[in-house]
Amino acid sequence: MSRTIADIKPAIEYAASRRYAGAQMNGNVIGFDPVANTGAISGHDGRRYDFATVDWHGNRRPQHGDLVDFTPEGEHAAQIYLVEEAYVVPTIGAFLLSPTGRISRSQYWLHWVLPTFAKCSGQASSF
Repeated sequence: MSRTIADIKPAIEYAASRRYAGAQMNGNVIGFDPVANTGAISGHDGRRYDFATVDWHGNRRPQHGDLVDFTPEGEHAAQIYLVEEAYVVPTIGAFLLSPTGRISRSQYWLHWVLPTFAKCSGQASSF
């Protein structure tokens, strides 16, 4: 009995859809509609997965760019957990004046304030 591609295509498609079923996967939230309580995740396997708020296990609403861990079930994402929030670029004021900013107090004074002050003082004395 010889088989053609048309005969085995449904089996191949089914196997491909179940390939990641039950396995944990990472991805990024690419959109969320709070009115409809639905969203989409771009999986790190290159596929997109739809999800509903019922599957979200986080302490806040999903946002674009959030890194999540989820279980793919066909084209649907289930058991979605927030791994890392989306990076938000701080304003210059928040960056420089935040007590939990990216630089320590000594780095702030030694590498930013004093060189800036010296540079401005040098320009003022040249007049």
